[in-house]
Amino acid sequence: AFDGKRERGTIPPGETEGEALLAVYAPDQQEVIAQGRIDPDHGEIPAAKTVLQEVDLQGKVVVGDALHAQRDLSEQVVKAGGDYLWTIKENQPNTYHAIELLFTTPDPVKDGLDFQTAHKVNKGHGRIDERTLTSSNLLNKYLDWPSVHQVFRLERNFSFRRKGQVGRIEHFVHYGLTSLPRTMADAAQLMSFKRKYWQIETVL
Repeated sequence: AFDGKRERGTIPPGETEGEALLAVYAPDQQEVIAQGRIDPDHGEIPAAKTVLQEVDLQGKVVVGDALHAQRDLSEQVVKAGGDYLWTIKENQPNTYHAIELLFTTPDPVKDGLDFQTAHKVNKGHGRIDERTLTSSNLLNKYLDWPSVHQVFRLERNFSFRRKGQVGRIEHFVHYGLTSLPRTMADAAQLMSFKRKYWQIETVL
């Protein structure tokens, strides 16, 4: 998992922003295994290409947010022997809308064909976290994306409880794609990879 973070205590006098680093985090080891400076004039995307060159990606799954869902970075990961799993948003409009359309348009012909779903509920800290991930490989030959083998829709519902009563419900839907074929990662495993990625948000 990798993400950019602004370092505390690095704001020069008279400036509003401090130094930013892009960190590569191994969730299973719970440690940062590589990091590099983010050039403020160029942003996180070129920094990711540079930092990932320092990491042995053979047999690894690289998970990043929508900013890093880039074709050339996908090719870099696969050529290094790894696999990618990206969130897709509207910074990749054609890809995003194709995936969204697949999962939101009713079609009696495709119903039940090549869709796999995993569902999980976690409780704790005064909330119920319900997650449902549905994956498909129906777009593999359609999408203009290197080495794509699955697309997915992840739906998350948070129910916040207070004194035994549900006080607030939050609903989120995310789309994504991966080079991992289903023989290597089914819907439940994709959901696990996404959950591990969120550790970088809380640990770093």
